[in-house]
Amino acid sequence: MIAALHAAGIGVIMDVVYNHMYGNDNVLNRAVPYY
Repeated sequence: MIAALHAAGIGVIMDVVYNHMYGNDNVLNRAVPYY
């Protein structure tokens, strides 16, 4: 979908709140501990 939008000349902004994830065993905490 993103590639199709870019091909049509439309930019995409993804706004995600990564630090609002529950638990210590998640992808973000493994990538950036104690973020």
